[in-house]
Amino acid sequence: MSNQRLLDRVLIPETLVKMYYAFDTRQPDILRDEVFAPHIDLDFTALFGGSPQNLTNSELVGFWMKLRDYTTKAQHNLSGILPLFPTDSDSQTDRVPVWANVLVYLRREIEGQELKETDCHATLDMEVVKVGGGEGNNPWRLSKMKANVVKEVRYKEFWVDLEK
Repeated sequence: MSNQRLLDRVLIPETLVKMYYAFDTRQPDILRDEVFAPHIDLDFTALFGGSPQNLTNSELVGFWMKLRDYTTKAQHNLSGILPLFPTDSDSQTDRVPVWANVLVYLRREIEGQELKETDCHATLDMEVVKVGGGEGNNPWRLSKMKANVVKEVRYKEFWVDLEK
């Protein structure tokens, strides 16, 4: 296995962990500059209904920050991150499918209103692409993500008051 392939095996999970770190800690600049590709295919139909979307980086960052601002607390635990490289270990690729698990806990507390909580367990089918990066920077960015729900508790009900 080449040194570059070993490095990519570290950098791809770093990009994905940063995604939820940035969401949970309300850091849109990290999402914009270090996580999302210029265009992202997003399929959260299993969570929200509707249809898959193709969003620009800034549209997705805005949408995610709207979701984050709706919550009081958020925690995402990403595990089992598996980049699915081509079997030829020496081949270079600018696109890599990635599979992972995510456990989500969200809480909304508003004084005088009932506490809302939800949790969701899902698998994620994703794709990352190499987008520049520059010397010493991580070039991998998320370009596709589909959530496949394994278990959810009151997830759709949690978002019912969110303005569309």
